[in-house]
Amino acid sequence: MGIPRALLTAASLIVVLVTGPSPATSSRPSAALAAASSGTTAAAPAADDSARAEKILRELQGRYRYLDGVTVSVQPTPHGEQAIAYYTEGRILVSPAHTADIDTILSHEVWHVIDWRDNGRIDWRESLPPSNASAYLINL
Repeated sequence: MGIPRALLTAASLIVVLVTGPSPATSSRPSAALAAASSGTTAAAPAADDSARAEKILRELQGRYRYLDGVTVSVQPTPHGEQAIAYYTEGRILVSPAHTADIDTILSHEVWHVIDWRDNGRIDWRESLPPSNASAYLINL
């Protein structure tokens, strides 16, 4: 019978909180996101963020395996997080109110998708990128 889609979708949510613990992941944000969020720069307009996010995602897709079909959009996140990855669906949301740099956000979030697509499990949690990140480079 399998797992109901609603449960799979809910279970696939990885939440990255820069200001506090995440109930779905580790008790503290990644060091890279925490460092990037310490600035006081206001978020760029959503249209600029969308174009930038799509450009960065394309670059990451050209570099790493398992990112085919992944999408990114700038829109409010369910609980005000800076970004979330629906890793089983290959969707990444970036909050328009983000304070971390979009490069940093996507460089973290894509690894949740890669982690899932690598073996159907979330093994790395928030230890991203993994120590063997070079194993996921696309051989050109």
